[in-house]
Amino acid sequence: MAEPKPAATRLERGRDDPTAWVGRNLDWIGGGSGRVEGVLIDAEGAGPRWLVVQVARFGRHTAVPAEFAVGAGERVWVPLGRELLRSAPKVDAELGLDPAGELQLRRHYGIPAGVRRSPAADPSRCS
Repeated sequence: MAEPKPAATRLERGRDDPTAWVGRNLDWIGGGSGRVEGVLIDAEGAGPRWLVVQVARFGRHTAVPAEFAVGAGERVWVPLGRELLRSAPKVDAELGLDPAGELQLRRHYGIPAGVRRSPAADPSRCS
């Protein structure tokens, strides 16, 4: 009889670890691309929650849910369209996210408020 798999495991640095994606290109539906500039970590230590991405040539930054992203080779892919990313609320990676900012992003991406919501993304724990 096989042993049951654990409900959650530690992220292995590499393909499945969002903190390893900083500096990689981010591709989205429709052929667009941006760049992963940082990772916001859950303030309660539950792991990466948001990828801070540059989505415009002149440095406009927003965040996408880390759980939406997949790393492959030297690229990261999200199943989101260009307009959804470009219309997302701006994010300052230096300041992190307060609960109101995170709620605004969750609404933008259609993530219900009670689902895996962290109280804040702590800027002192940004990558």
